[in-house]
Amino acid sequence: MPSAAYQHVIDHRDEYTWVGHLFGDSRPRGFALGKFEDDPTDPLDPAHPLWAFRSPSSMANWALSHNNRPERFVYAGAIDAENIAWRISQGTIRPNDVVILSDAGFVTSGAEAYYTWLKEARTAVVQSGIRCVMATTPDYLAAGANEPAQFDLVHCNGSLDSGTLNDMIRRAATWGADAVAANGVMYPTWGRTHLIDLNAIIDSKRASALAQDGVDLFRNDRIHENVWGQMRWVMQHMAACGLRQYTTDVTPLQDLAAANWEFLGYGSTDPDWNASRARTYVAMLRAP
Repeated sequence: MPSAAYQHVIDHRDEYTWVGHLFGDSRPRGFALGKFEDDPTDPLDPAHPLWAFRSPSSMANWALSHNNRPERFVYAGAIDAENIAWRISQGTIRPNDVVILSDAGFVTSGAEAYYTWLKEARTAVVQSGIRCVMATTPDYLAAGANEPAQFDLVHCNGSLDSGTLNDMIRRAATWGADAVAANGVMYPTWGRTHLIDLNAIIDSKRASALAQDGVDLFRNDRIHENVWGQMRWVMQHMAACGLRQYTTDVTPLQDLAAANWEFLGYGSTDPDWNASRARTYVAMLRAP
């Protein structure tokens, strides 16, 4: 059953000129604050001071709304090729939209099966002429810990079933066409897919944030992004969708971060971490 937010899009589709449909697991669903807003048993409290940063969709939509843009993102559920194809056939996913496939889950089926699963989902999108955005997955789990969720670990079940999960994401994003977008350009072909090397991007940003401010971009589980990691995720996906150019003002988002800079330090003891630094982190959402 769709979430309330996605059901609203389904019921009022004509009110939306452009929708970014986020299919995936807990990360696109929104776990930066440690709970889901749509959890049926223990939802995130709307009184949380960072409620507006609760998910990629809420963060992106606030920035877009503040800049008077009509585009909206919404979490659409788990990755499922059959469901995606059905949503396209029903007109919920329309030709001008973008489908985002994002996964960081436990993979126990083997690398080849994981590749096939993602390839089928991407195929359901692009064979209908709709743009697809995919990204590699960063994780910071200790060696030997939760190996099915380690995306840079070589998973080997045989000569025909080996490779890292990020390798499988890259393969699925490039299968069937040589038209994967480069440098932000979307190619108008069957393979209308934009692949973001989020693994490398987050590695670099996380290293610099820890070195400069003692601030991490991930929650303690080392799988889910915190607010800052999610903000980098959002920035990259908005850029891939051609929307970051429109977010020229992010002042309200900066004000919220500055008011909560201590919480957003995530235990940092660096004396230079302060409200002003928190504002600079939000500036990543602003048009370059």
